[in-house]
Amino acid sequence: MKLKCSVYRGGTSRGLMFNEADLPKDKQLWANIFKGAIDCVNQNAVDGLGGSISSTNKVCVIKQTNNKNYDIEWEFYQVGVMKDSVDSKGTCGNLIAAVAAYAINEKLFSFDSRASNVCVRIFNTNIKKIIEVRTKLKNGEFAEIGDEIMQGVNGTCSLANVFIKDAGGEQTKEKYPLGKISDFNGIRATLLDLINPFLYVNGLDFDLDFSKNYDEFSKDLSLEKLNNLRDFYTIKLGFAEDESKLNENQAIPKIAAIFKSDNKEEFDIGIRVLSLRNLHKSSPASGLYNLAVAALEVGTLANELSELKMIENGIQDVRIKHFLGVVSVSVEIKNGKIIGVGLKRSARRIMDGFIYIKEI
Repeated sequence: MKLKCSVYRGGTSRGLMFNEADLPKDKQLWANIFKGAIDCVNQNAVDGLGGSISSTNKVCVIKQTNNKNYDIEWEFYQVGVMKDSVDSKGTCGNLIAAVAAYAINEKLFSFDSRASNVCVRIFNTNIKKIIEVRTKLKNGEFAEIGDEIMQGVNGTCSLANVFIKDAGGEQTKEKYPLGKISDFNGIRATLLDLINPFLYVNGLDFDLDFSKNYDEFSKDLSLEKLNNLRDFYTIKLGFAEDESKLNENQAIPKIAAIFKSDNKEEFDIGIRVLSLRNLHKSSPASGLYNLAVAALEVGTLANELSELKMIENGIQDVRIKHFLGVVSVSVEIKNGKIIGVGLKRSARRIMDGFIYIKEI
């Protein structure tokens, strides 16, 4: 099967971009197309365009729309890593900028191509939220080149402002479906459902050392204990019916170990994330959104560790350190309540063309 396809980097993720109009009308065929395009059952994805980590095994389907409240619709799919799976329960915060770039470059909505800036309003069907991406234009296309820095991406780039309003309860209908602190076998945790459900535990409860580099950290035997805890909460939240269904539900919730800052001048809180059971080299953007909000709200594990105090009104930045550096997440606050969360992300078009899908 031959299909039009583009490959984009968004933030610290890479994904395949499809225009819904180019895909079969029968959506039941999509899963096999996406698995074949990624080559998800092969560790090195040599027969497709994926990779060996969750950040590279992503698919976005973008749809033109005439809705007056937003410009395009976007559906996200997480394809497995060495697993025959496709999951659309969650979404990807990193690829939001790439979706905006694709929509601009493909002229999927009406805008003034002579302008220097544009706002793309994206309705993400996975979480049923409108996301605004404000970005620069260069010759009528998404501006990739600039003099700004994004942690996890080499060189300089142009950063777009991604902002999500009124996020929370996208998958479970509640922001804190288990309360701000839950306890299982003596392990205290905060489960926050904002864009994607994230489970946060204190890394010290698992004897994890935040100072270790990625290679050293990835060898820690306690990571399997984190995966087992994630599995327990997956079933508890109803994302998997029982243990036999866990392989079909790897995308959400994700689990992260968080750490108290040892340098308050540099960062407010540290994070190490497991995604699709593997150690993430930075953090999914949704993990950063979740953690920034939890770090400001009294009663959460993240707030205990960060020791941050929320301002009454305005924008408050939360600085989160992952393996590749420190990221500032902007939290919008009104009358002591969080009403929005934002992050600066870059995107780059890697290729346009056709992909040839091998039957699987």
